[in-house]
Amino acid sequence: MTTMDQPILSEALDRRNWEALRGAASPDVARELLARLGALEAEQYLDPDTLTGWGMILAKHGHAGLDAAIAPWLAPPVARRVYLAAALLMGLWGPNGQPTPAAVQALLEARRALGADAEGEGLGFMALCRALDHTLPPALRDLLVGSLDEEIARDAARPELAEAKRDELASRRKGA
Repeated sequence: MTTMDQPILSEALDRRNWEALRGAASPDVARELLARLGALEAEQYLDPDTLTGWGMILAKHGHAGLDAAIAPWLAPPVARRVYLAAALLMGLWGPNGQPTPAAVQALLEARRALGADAEGEGLGFMALCRALDHTLPPALRDLLVGSLDEEIARDAARPELAEAKRDELASRRKGA
């Protein structure tokens, strides 16, 4: 059991106490996660791999549905939040996760609002591609694929980037 001196995420992520994480209520974990993400907004350097790792750990230990808590945090869209969320969602939407439609929609809309040159633009693309590895409502899947195709078309002036995105999306479509 954790105390106020030992929050759930500190116990789990910093001290590798997986039992504390497995036994924690998801709303408590979500509250702490959003507080941590909020604190990270002010950091100058962010390691997206750390955030992706957090997402993988959370999903593995029974908190894959935390992406639903991220969705409202993305409105209104702020580039730094989209960057943080995309890195975390990459992990949450890994093999132990299942994207919630609200979170996929929120990330898609936030990225659209911020434009192509926003911080973490590639990371957001990758997170949305990872969502395609899972079962999504057909209308959302179609919207997502169409949006990613449009993004690739907008990147025509940057052919290397467009080709890399095209290859990534094609590899995800094969698995659908």
